[in-house]
Amino acid sequence: MDGKKPELLAPAGDKKAFTAALDAGADSVYIGLKAFNARALARNFSPREAADLVAFAHERGKKVFVAMNALVKESELEHAVTTLAQVEAMQADGLIIQDLGILHIARRYFPGLRLHASTLMTIHNSYGVKQAHQMGFKRVVLAREMTIHEIEAAVKAAPIEIEVFIHGAMCFCYSGLCLFSSFMGGRSSTRGKCVQPCRRKYKWGRRQGTFFSMNDLEAGPVVWNLAEIGVDSLKIEGRLRPANYVRHVVSGYRILLDSQAGDPKAVEAARDHFQQALGRPGSKGFFFTPRPNDLISPRQTSNTGLFVGRVSSIKRRCFEVTLKDLPVNKGDRIRLVNKKDQQHSFRITRLENEQQGNKVIIFHELDQAFSNALVFKIDCARKGKDLTAGLAGRPGSQFRWDRTKAANIVQSMDNKRAGRPTARRAVSTPRLCVRLSNIHDIKWFHRANVDAFLIKTARRNIRSFQSLKKIHRDKIVWFIEPIQHESEALELFKAAVQLYRSGAARFEVSNLGHLQMLKEALEHVKSRISSKQLIIYSSHHLNLLNSRALMEAVSLGIDRPQFSIETDMENAENALSRFRSKPVAFTIFSFLPLFHSRMGLMDFKSSSSVISPKGETAIWRSSKKGGRLVAPVPFNATGLAGRLSGAGFAAWVIDLTSCCRETGNLKEIAKRLVNNRPLPKGTYFNLVKGLA
Repeated sequence: MDGKKPELLAPAGDKKAFTAALDAGADSVYIGLKAFNARALARNFSPREAADLVAFAHERGKKVFVAMNALVKESELEHAVTTLAQVEAMQADGLIIQDLGILHIARRYFPGLRLHASTLMTIHNSYGVKQAHQMGFKRVVLAREMTIHEIEAAVKAAPIEIEVFIHGAMCFCYSGLCLFSSFMGGRSSTRGKCVQPCRRKYKWGRRQGTFFSMNDLEAGPVVWNLAEIGVDSLKIEGRLRPANYVRHVVSGYRILLDSQAGDPKAVEAARDHFQQALGRPGSKGFFFTPRPNDLISPRQTSNTGLFVGRVSSIKRRCFEVTLKDLPVNKGDRIRLVNKKDQQHSFRITRLENEQQGNKVIIFHELDQAFSNALVFKIDCARKGKDLTAGLAGRPGSQFRWDRTKAANIVQSMDNKRAGRPTARRAVSTPRLCVRLSNIHDIKWFHRANVDAFLIKTARRNIRSFQSLKKIHRDKIVWFIEPIQHESEALELFKAAVQLYRSGAARFEVSNLGHLQMLKEALEHVKSRISSKQLIIYSSHHLNLLNSRALMEAVSLGIDRPQFSIETDMENAENALSRFRSKPVAFTIFSFLPLFHSRMGLMDFKSSSSVISPKGETAIWRSSKKGGRLVAPVPFNATGLAGRLSGAGFAAWVIDLTSCCRETGNLKEIAKRLVNNRPLPKGTYFNLVKGLA
């Protein structure tokens, strides 16, 4: 390849994967510690082990990045400070973060740490990249849902490194905006504990399949295109994958990056390695189109691995497999999947080949429920160099970190709380904000005691703005939805300019890039609105889960921050007891979007029900921009309003943007508000059961 080669960045969830990555030709490796990373189910590393890996890599001229990219609860902040001190001491080459609270602490107390913005921050356009640069990040990990042209705009936006995923698992949802696992399974994906409900089979009308399970990303020769437009780092997903996967995927991309663009032999050699990595079927993702047709295979199993055959009989201590084409060997790891989508995985310790060449007996006790189950090879018998022995006795074994510094920082943070913590505040009536998609729906609330209407920033609403009565115009806050890819972001910029010129001065942001866009729009137009008059609200999509995240949001110019909707009650009370500088809002009623996707699934009827294996129901909504999955029952925390008010929340948000025939009738909910009647019953989400 001519010109500067991008960095090849590999994952490692254990020591064997780490050394396999370096042996196969990775330039850098990213790892997670035992706490605060978005792959909490991986084996991960202790701080001492991580220090050993950093020293081992540095001796070979390689880099190590540490992922600390999970959201942090208030009670975990002290541990987070300790972890940051340990990362500083191990001299890692970069720290990947999502939580604005971690950013707040790291910038102030650990300025030597090189910060990378995680893909969980949902940075997906040039405004987001420029905002990340302004915030002090040295690198941005872009959202996976971007085309090459959109990535190129991001590369040109600011003098900051750009990292792009090129291989591995993909989520149906934009990372950082998913409540699916948290709502359905009680475990938060933004905290690294996703139970992967998108991988399950669902019923959709008369159809059944893995509608939300994405094929793996496999960029292959696209890496040459990415290198040409100036991408700095090519990232492989897979901290939950075994060493065999890491070795072969890294080897494949090393071949491509070391070859001339378009070399067919390199393409074929790389493809052979990808096949041996035993992943899911491959796809080019969104690189060439925002509407790819190869990203899902609903009729196939969602498992990783290569299909090798079926269980043909089960005996007392063994079972027989009829093989298709590929063999299985001692030391291979296999996964069995039965008709009910139940799974069983293990590594083969003993097997015998029968006289018929396509049958093998595997010695392992197996339940009869797996009769005729599909068999997948998910890992090969361990081969190649094992460099893990070389990790023993590394300089990192003398790992020392400054406990006194960490303790002093915690003490300093405690002393600088915005107000002293109290068990309960004096209760006052919070301001009421109602979020609506259509500006004309304000008429249903004219007799309700609404302090502000959050109105979608859309052309039809902007056109109708001036025709409203002044009493209503003065109550409008223009909310911006979380996702706008490059062309949409430019349209949004024009809309903001138009609103400024009409006197609008209040906006609600739901992505960091919106802050930069609003700033540029204000600079672009000469209006009677000044930066001092501008009031910025934030939605729950910014994932502000602790007091330090609230402080960072305020430092970024957000005047009315909103707390994370995923919180539990104890965490909300703890966080707000340590934050007093600005009024904080909380969404108290909403038919929650469980995820936002760029995948449209346009052949499926919008507003149709999706039923999980456990009988749980959700509602699919198609749109021109993709689609959403909406909870069928509302999140309704009005029954806890007294306790939430006592915690210190100063504003309630009632979100009616997802109201429809299948969820809730907007007019009926308006009548309830007008007449002070209870809103439709629903769920407390994590408030009572706790946030995992």
